[in-house]
Amino acid sequence: MPLLIRERGVVVRSIIYLAGRFFGGMTLVEVNPEHISRYKVQKRKDGVSPRTINYELTLMSHAYRIAWKEWEWVEENPVSKVSKEKVHNIVERWLSVEEERRLL
Repeated sequence: MPLLIRERGVVVRSIIYLAGRFFGGMTLVEVNPEHISRYKVQKRKDGVSPRTINYELTLMSHAYRIAWKEWEWVEENPVSKVSKEKVHNIVERWLSVEEERRLL
């Protein structure tokens, strides 16, 4: 069962759930930007889309922000020091016969 954090009515999956196998038994304080970067590389090797990687980084960053600012469990947010993936949302679309007719 994933550990959940409830913040302002939003349920945020914790780092333990998202990356438990990667970070193993590390505590929040032990995780640094290099670990997060290696996590990103591994996710790419596993075939995870850039959009999904960014979503997971955003979730981790939110959890760290709460742990840092509200609970004072950590002294910084290491996720904020790691760049996000570039997402290419190119969708190829062809005009329908009706759309083509209207344009001409």
